[in-house]
Amino acid sequence: MEDGLMGEFAKEKINKAITILNKQGKLSKSSLAYCEQIISIIGEPILKRQLQRMLDSKRLHKMDEIDRLKADISELHQKLKKLENRK
Repeated sequence: MEDGLMGEFAKEKINKAITILNKQGKLSKSSLAYCEQIISIIGEPILKRQLQRMLDSKRLHKMDEIDRLKADISELHQKLKKLENRK
């Protein structure tokens, strides 16, 4: 492949990863895996580091959501026990 074509191909893949990482809300496992794969093959350290930060941020957001849902479940279990004890 000519350098220009390879550069365009790489640019398209990187831009797709950036678009995915900039989406609001949760990302699918396949989207996260795609971004991980693209980031792993980037050789330019500044670009790689920035994309890795974006990916890490998405993962932290997901973990925060999981923790929040676990807390909600725990609270609902406590309310359920209180209601069952009133019978």
